[in-house]
Amino acid sequence: EQTEKWYGSKYQTVKLDSAKIDSWKNCGLHENLRLPDRNVFIPTNFSLAERDPDNKPYPSIVKEDELGRLWFKQDDEFLLPKTCINIELRSPVAYSDPHNANLAYMFAMLFKDEMNEYVYAAELAGMGYSLANTKSGITLAIKGYN
Repeated sequence: EQTEKWYGSKYQTVKLDSAKIDSWKNCGLHENLRLPDRNVFIPTNFSLAERDPDNKPYPSIVKEDELGRLWFKQDDEFLLPKTCINIELRSPVAYSDPHNANLAYMFAMLFKDEMNEYVYAAELAGMGYSLANTKSGITLAIKGYN
């Protein structure tokens, strides 16, 4: 038995017999040792969307009505095929009392739990999302590619 010099771990070196090595060489394939399924979230198109010639240096309202307001700001600095979408769902009921605040919280947690398996592949590909309850409702943020 020997001691490894940096961490003091004990180890030993033993000679393996040729029958053991041959059995490892001819063991065949195990069905559980394979590459994962294709990840459909891995991007293949890295081209940039057509640029707006009148790109403003600040976000502007694209659409506004009684249901909400849509803002847009085209990237003019990094020039990467990425997107960031933030959605705020407002409700006066969401934080009106402890009961409704807890319902909004439970909705967000249950939604995230339900989506967990589905978004795992997207997160491996560099995309992501967040969902949270707030005093004014629910906030959803999505980040991804072109």
